[in-house]
Amino acid sequence: MNFFESKLSFSRLKEFKKSFFFLSFILGVFFAASLYKNSKIIYYKDSLEYVLKTGPKFIKNYFLSSNNGLETIFLDINFKEWRKLVNQRNKVWDYSTVFKYFPFQWTDYIENKIEIKGKMTFNNQTQKVKLKLTGMNYDHFGDPKKWSYRISVNGDNVVDRQKKFNLLIPPSRGYVNDFIAQTFLHELNMISLRVKAVKLVLNGDNMGTYLKEEFYDKRLVEFNKYRESAILRLNDDFTIVISDANYVRYKSIIDNFNKKLALFVDGSINITQIIDLDKMSDRVALSVLFGDHHSLLSLNQRYYLNPFTFKLEPLGREFMYSSHENKDLINRNINDIKNASSVSKKLFLSNEFLKKFNKSISKIISKNFITNTFTKNKDKIGNIEKILHREYPFFESNESLIYTNAKSLRENKSWLQISNKIKNATEKINHTNLINKVKNDTIVIDHSITVYNKLYIPKGYIVYIKPDVTISFEKEGQILTESPFYAKGSINDSIRFISDTTNRGILFLNTGKSYFEYVKFKGISNYYDEYRSLPGSVTFFESPVIIKNSSFDNSIGGDDLLNIVSSEFEISNSELINSLADALDSDYSTGSINNTVFKNIGNDAIDISTSVITLNDIKIIGAGDKGISGGENSKLIGKKIEIYDTSLPLSCKDLSIINLSDVNIINSDVVFSVFQKKPEYGPASMTCENINFSNYKKDYLVQENNNLIINSKRITKKIKDVESKLYGKIYGKSSK
Repeated sequence: MNFFESKLSFSRLKEFKKSFFFLSFILGVFFAASLYKNSKIIYYKDSLEYVLKTGPKFIKNYFLSSNNGLETIFLDINFKEWRKLVNQRNKVWDYSTVFKYFPFQWTDYIENKIEIKGKMTFNNQTQKVKLKLTGMNYDHFGDPKKWSYRISVNGDNVVDRQKKFNLLIPPSRGYVNDFIAQTFLHELNMISLRVKAVKLVLNGDNMGTYLKEEFYDKRLVEFNKYRESAILRLNDDFTIVISDANYVRYKSIIDNFNKKLALFVDGSINITQIIDLDKMSDRVALSVLFGDHHSLLSLNQRYYLNPFTFKLEPLGREFMYSSHENKDLINRNINDIKNASSVSKKLFLSNEFLKKFNKSISKIISKNFITNTFTKNKDKIGNIEKILHREYPFFESNESLIYTNAKSLRENKSWLQISNKIKNATEKINHTNLINKVKNDTIVIDHSITVYNKLYIPKGYIVYIKPDVTISFEKEGQILTESPFYAKGSINDSIRFISDTTNRGILFLNTGKSYFEYVKFKGISNYYDEYRSLPGSVTFFESPVIIKNSSFDNSIGGDDLLNIVSSEFEISNSELINSLADALDSDYSTGSINNTVFKNIGNDAIDISTSVITLNDIKIIGAGDKGISGGENSKLIGKKIEIYDTSLPLSCKDLSIINLSDVNIINSDVVFSVFQKKPEYGPASMTCENINFSNYKKDYLVQENNNLIINSKRITKKIKDVESKLYGKIYGKSSK
C-alpha cells in the first residue's frame, strides 16, 4: 500500500467513525424518547438505583412475592367505546409535546376527560360502569397499554361498598407507600382512603396488578364515621373547587361556607376559624415526617367540610417521600411545605397553629407512634408488598425511611420555632352580662337567665349550673359551647332549659364530658345559626355526656329531640316525649340507655347508625314509625323492653346486628323488619328471645339474605324487597 492509498483509507475510516457516532446518537435519541414516551425511563432509572443500593435483593423480592388473595376485575368495553378513550389518550401523548416544560402532561381538568361505557365483573357480580382516564402526569398513561382509570358504577350498585374508585398503575402511588400514608391518616383519626391491590383483565388481556383506590364521595365519609358533607378543594385565592353535581347536592352548606370564606379573605376572621387546626397540624406534621410537600399543593389537597364545626378537615393522598439526612434537607422540606399553597402560608403565620403543630410533630415523630402504626398494619402492608413484587420487584416500602426521618427530626428540633411577634385574637365568652361569675377556668350560673341571641362559650372552661336555675330562650336565643356543662339539680329543684317561643337550639361542640341530673329540656328547636343547620334540638358532637333523671320534651323544629354524634353517652332514669320526628338519634357513637321512657314520638323512638348501644328496661309508647331502629353497621344489645302502639317496633338494616331478650310488644303494624336499604352495606341480622307480641297486622318482613330468629326459631320465609313496603308506602311513616 502506497502513501496515497494509506491516506485515502484513513480518510474513509474517519468518515465511517463520524457516521457511526452520528447514527448512534440519532438512535440513542430515538431510544431515549421511546423510553420516555412509554413511561419506562423513570422506572428503569429507579430500578437501577434500587439494584445499586440493595444488590440482588430484587431476586428475593420476586421469589417471595405472592398473588394469594389477589382479586381480579374484568372490564369489557366494545371497540367503538374503547377507541374514544384511545384517541383522547393519543392526543395528549404525542411527540409534538416533548419540548414542553411538562411534556405529555394532561392540562385539561379531569371533568373534560371522555367517559365511556363498559361492563365490570368482580366477585362473580357483573355491573354496568363508566370509566375514564385519570391522572395528570405521564406515569398514569405513558405505557403503551397500561393506563390509570376512574370507574363509576351505574345505578344503586357498588363494588366493595364503593360507588366510585380509581384503578391506578402502582408506581404512580409509590407502590405500597401511599397505602402506608393512609394507615397513618387512619391512626390520626382522619378520613382515609381504602386501598388494595387487584388484577385487571381488560377485554380479555391481562393488564397486571393495579392499586384500587377509593374516590372522594359520601360513602368514603360515612365509612370513616363522619356525617355526610361536601369534599372540596381550595384554590390559592380561597375560592372553592367542587364539581357541578356535588355543588347541587351540597349547595346550602357550600353557599354558607362561601360567606365564611369571604369574611376570611377580607380579614374579618382568621385561618383558625375556617380550618380545623387539630386535624391540620397532624396532617402537615405527617408530610414533614414523610419529607413530602406534593400532597399539600392546592391542586392535590382535599378537605371535608364538617357540618358541625363548620371547618375544613384535611384528607390526603399522592404523598411523595424524601430523605431528611441533615438539617438543611429538613429546612428545605419545611420551606416547601410553607409555600405549598395559600392555606399553608396562612397557617404558618398563625401562632395558634404553630403551637398545635409543635405538639403534632412531637407526637408523630415519636418512635412509639410510628412503631404502633406499622405493627397494627404489618400484615396489610406486607400483603400488598408481596403482591406488587410479582410484577415490580425493584422497590421496597419506605418504612426504614420514615424511621430515619423521624430520628433526624428528633435530633434537629431547632427549626420548631414560634414567632412571638404574631398575635392571634383570643376567643371570649359573649354576653358576659348573662354570665358574670367567671374565674380562671370556671363559669358559674347561679341565677335564671334569658338568652335572646347566641350564647357562645369557648374552650377552656367548665360551666356549673346551680339547682333551680332556668335558662330561657327567646327570639334567636341559642347556646353554642365548646366547654362541658355540669348541671346537677335535685328532685325538687330541677334545672330547666326551656322556651315557649322561637329559639335556635343547643350545640355541644368538641367538649369534655358533660353531666346532667334532674334537668328538663322543653320547647327547644333544632340548632341553626348563620352557617349551619342541624337536625337536633340538643346536639352533642364529639362531646361525651351523662344524663340522669332528666327529660327532653316538645321539640318545635328539626328532626331529633336529642342527637348524639361521635360521642360516648349514658342515659338513665329519663324520658324523651312529644318529639316532632325522632326522639334519640345516635350516629357513630357508643352508649347505654337504662330505665328510660319514650312517649308520643313522631317518627323513631331510638334510631342508631354506625353505633354500639346497650338497652335495659326501656318503655316505648306511641312511635309513629320505628320503636328501635338499628342501621348502617350498628350493634345493639337489649333486655326488658316494652313497646306499645308503634308502627314498626323492631327494625334492623344494613349490616346491623340486634340481639334482644325479654321483650313485650302490643299494637303494631309489622313487628319485625330486617332488610338491606343501602347497597354499600350488607345484610342485617336480628335475634329476639323470650319475646311476646300481640295485636299486629303482620308479624315480620325479612329480605332475602337477611336473618331473623324469634324465640330460637329461624325465619325462612323471606321476600325480595322490604323497603318498598315501609317508609309510609304501606307501613310506617315517610322519612322525607
